Amino acid sequence: MRKIKNEFMTHWDGLLSRPDQKILGLAATNRPFDLDEAIIRRFERRIMVGLPSVQNRELIMRRLLSKEKVDEGIDYKELATMTEGYSGSDLKVRIMRIPLVLKQTYQLTQFDLYRTPAQRPHIAL
Repeated sequence: MRKIKNEFMTHWDGLLSRPDQKILGLAATNRPFDLDEAIIRRFERRIMVGLPSVQNRELIMRRLLSKEKVDEGIDYKELATMTEGYSGSDLKVRIMRIPLVLKQTYQLTQFDLYRTPAQRPHIAL
């Protein structure tokens, strides 16, 4: 791991030493507190992006299910409430775990979404 870190820092420092070129470097992690301080110092700005709110999780669920046949009685707000701590990616994985045969056979119901195998959110708090 140390070799990878040193390699990254060597290349990054080389990128920053060219005044005639502008390079925008972006990095993302769901484990910001595990990053090495030497790497963190090389980034000028840090923006923390939190997990989606209940309202945003509801919108994400609606979008993820928009192309599926779903029962009109699905309570998206309740689904959003029960997925506290989930990222957009976690929600997508949960929807993808609904068996394909269910998706193709009939409309998905609230019960189908409840019994979808839950996976612990990937975020490290």
